[in-house]
Amino acid sequence: MLLLLLAVLAISKLEGLLSGLIATAIAALILGWDFPPIDSLAVKSSSDRLALALFLVIATLGSRLLSRREKSTS
Repeated sequence: MLLLLLAVLAISKLEGLLSGLIATAIAALILGWDFPPIDSLAVKSSSDRLALALFLVIATLGSRLLSRREKSTS
C-alpha cells in the first residue's frame, strides 16, 4: 500500500494533478483487487473498506497539495 502511495505522489509531483488523480484511481483498483476475496473487486471486510477509503483520501489530498506546490513555485 505504501509503495502505491509513493508512486501516486511521485506521479502527481512529476505530471500534475490530473495524472495524480488517475494514478489514485488505478491504485485503488489494484488495492481493491488485492483485498480478500482475491481476484474480485468486492471488498467485504469493513476494515478493508476503511483502509481503501483512507488510501483514497490520503492519495487525493497528497496529489492536490503537490500540484498546488508545483504551481506556486513556477
